[in-house]
Amino acid sequence: MGEDFQSIGNFTVITWMVINLNKQTAQKIFITGNWIQALGGLINVGHGIELNPFLGHSENINGILLQSTGNSLQAIRGVYELEKNGNTDNNSNQLKINRAFIG
Repeated sequence: MGEDFQSIGNFTVITWMVINLNKQTAQKIFITGNWIQALGGLINVGHGIELNPFLGHSENINGILLQSTGNSLQAIRGVYELEKNGNTDNNSNQLKINRAFIG
């Protein structure tokens, strides 16, 4: 299930490169995709912990945690950039809520 979330997140992140969108909308898609990828990674960690240990098991879990951390940091940076450049649409309160949640 976690791989499904990661795939959806990857697809969402690359969407902004393929579709011609305004900068703010593209940034929001990028942020959302990174959060979805991070969620998928954390789901995978939970599933991995339930498995019987195998050779490289701990390295696998650590790698997934690092990847989820990286996705989260990319999303946080995206929120910062969006706020820095001025969010002029009606969802500016949502960004403030997200920033309070993560920061």
